[in-house]
Amino acid sequence: MPSEKTTAEFIKAIVEELGGTEINDARVLAHRTRPLDRHVRSEVRREIGRLRSPQLVLFDMPTTADIRKAQETVDRVLPPTVAAGLRAIWRESPERSNELKYRCSAGAWYLMEAFSKKERTGTQDGPFHVITQLLYGAATGKHEVNVSRACDWILQKRRELRADPI
Repeated sequence: MPSEKTTAEFIKAIVEELGGTEINDARVLAHRTRPLDRHVRSEVRREIGRLRSPQLVLFDMPTTADIRKAQETVDRVLPPTVAAGLRAIWRESPERSNELKYRCSAGAWYLMEAFSKKERTGTQDGPFHVITQLLYGAATGKHEVNVSRACDWILQKRRELRADPI
């Protein structure tokens, strides 16, 4: 994975975004056998390793290019009224077109839920977005990616779960 940063540098940056020295310790007292900073770093390292490992793709989501190609084919083959009806229900870009971004966002949510006292918000330069970008960068080597759609989706789903507990 080509990247300017090492894994240790990503871990350090993520721990700083989580709160640095103001990390929340949610462990049960009996499980506090190692120092909190080592525990947090190992959890961040585990999350990065999970994101780097190949995942089974459950749903092969079509890309925007696939949808456009299908729309062009439908326009040529089907009657105009049927094609117009299909265009009305198709979406231009699938909601979950880059699954890794969503996995990174879910990982950032977990890390913040477990260790951070900071609020998870949808602001671009907030810790939730920054941690998601750092996790994506650690997994792929690509930096400065737009993860706002994934972060907003995770925030919305978490709010829905809290508003309507099962």
